[in-house]
Amino acid sequence: MFHSPPQDGPSCDSAGAKLNVTLIPLLSKGQAALAPDATMGILTIVLRQVVLLWHNAFNEITIRKADDLFACAASNGKYYDPIPKGAELIQATLDVQFADAAEPHAVDIAPPHTLTLQHPQDAPRILLLLARRGFRTAQKLALALLLAAACAPGASFADPLDDDDDDDRADCQIHEVAGCRFQIGG
Repeated sequence: MFHSPPQDGPSCDSAGAKLNVTLIPLLSKGQAALAPDATMGILTIVLRQVVLLWHNAFNEITIRKADDLFACAASNGKYYDPIPKGAELIQATLDVQFADAAEPHAVDIAPPHTLTLQHPQDAPRILLLLARRGFRTAQKLALALLLAAACAPGASFADPLDDDDDDDRADCQIHEVAGCRFQIGG
């Protein structure tokens, strides 16, 4: 479950742990970072707004807004970049269209610790989406620590309740690292 952040405070997950978010996938993958995910009931993800900080003598902040910033850039040709080089991307607003919702739901990401959801009940799906796409940095660290612990000599990583019939599902990924097999999802 997602907890709304206190004024100017960090967002926390349901266990009270500080939520670490990043916008690096938008910089490194562009629009590909926002590909729909049918397994989660996500029809579209649109970049609606970015806040850019220019590290100049005046610390200028630029806000770019459009119905779809990547579509806007595509229609304006190669000379328009929704996230221009030289500016620091400090905040982004996404519109996520769920299959079971009439209107898109806004998701605001402001690294390093702020995630604001228009509909807090979206938290489980949004947090999973952000983790899958690399927008949650703590998730990567936790996975690395989990892998290291699982691959330690004598470590057991078996789920005693696993009936071994779920690893063929689309939302389940099987990975093998250093001879240790583990499952994400499902």
